Amino acid sequence: MLLAKLHQRSIRTVQMLSTLRREWKEIIKDDAVDPLNQFLQVPRSRPKFEDSSTDYTRIVCMSDTHGMHNDIPFLPKGDVLVHAGDITKYGETGAVQCLSRYFEKQKELFGFQQILCIAGNHDMTFHPDYYEKTWSRHIRPFDAMETRDALQHCHYLEDSATNLLKNTSQIPSGRSTVYGSPWTPNFFQWAFNLERGEALQQVWSRIPEATDVLITHGPPKGRGDMTLHSGHFGCQDLLQEIQQRVRPRLHIYGHIHEGYGTSFDGHTLYVNASSLDIAYEAINPCIVIDLPRDLSRSAKLVEPYCRLQDMGEFVGWLQHNNYLTLAQALETKMQQHSSAFPLPMSSNKFSGSGSYHSLCDFLGWKRRKHRPARRELRIALCQLYAESFF
Repeated sequence: MLLAKLHQRSIRTVQMLSTLRREWKEIIKDDAVDPLNQFLQVPRSRPKFEDSSTDYTRIVCMSDTHGMHNDIPFLPKGDVLVHAGDITKYGETGAVQCLSRYFEKQKELFGFQQILCIAGNHDMTFHPDYYEKTWSRHIRPFDAMETRDALQHCHYLEDSATNLLKNTSQIPSGRSTVYGSPWTPNFFQWAFNLERGEALQQVWSRIPEATDVLITHGPPKGRGDMTLHSGHFGCQDLLQEIQQRVRPRLHIYGHIHEGYGTSFDGHTLYVNASSLDIAYEAINPCIVIDLPRDLSRSAKLVEPYCRLQDMGEFVGWLQHNNYLTLAQALETKMQQHSSAFPLPMSSNKFSGSGSYHSLCDFLGWKRRKHRPARRELRIALCQLYAESFF
């Protein structure tokens, strides 16, 4: 019985993937993937505010935590924290309650004055009409209203707008500056999915022209939307609205875990802030943005600066911060290998997925066999990254 159900589900998955690929081939016949066709150098800022902190709003961006937010206990200090959706795996009430406590703690620890959050395709209970019909495809049912009410200590946006903290004095009266929307092109018939074309065009047409910061769950076409198996999966209609009508200075999203990173088209800074990689490990650091209060100036990516330069200093930092088991494991491996550990050649050697995977390989830690040890390493790197902005 179980095998028969799994077989049927596998057939449906293959059929849906085939349909999606067919639709995508039709879309990419249009050569105008990006009307501006510009991938310019991303504007950058130093870890500390370039000018007085009152001239900037510092925004810390995360997305797609899927209930694993506690694997990211340390965040860079900032004014505003943005979560771009997929806060759960299947819309679980308990995960939302836990995230609310997490948000409350981040405010206390890292000084956030505003937290903005939207839903994503995995947050099914936030889309009651969809959830009522489809919950049995996933796990036991949850109370959709109770789950929505459980999201606290943040400002939830769903096709709605608000003002961004500290930038409000620069916005003409009655004009909104932040807009959030959960919708994405149809992807295996999850929540907040719409067909490409007219349905999504109507959603994006509601974005106010005055929007300075846009938060959507999914990416626009060609900007941090490359999937491992199906190529680019972003929304062409969203890209068109962004580049030809709305022109926000900052667009924050997630959804495509493989697309993590930033790009710039000369006006809009695009941020795919997916916190989990495709293997659902929380190894992508939060992306930090400085948004000037002067609306004529571009948003800037804030680069971390880690003072640790070699493995010896890293081991000392681990010991000082009570990661004693991890420090001992590294010391033992370093004694066994005469050659130096190959650190990534960058100004911040212990940041990002490259350092994490290199350290796991050096220690011989496999994903399934050494889960607790790998999690401790991720949390240690998370703390070190957060300290690189002080």
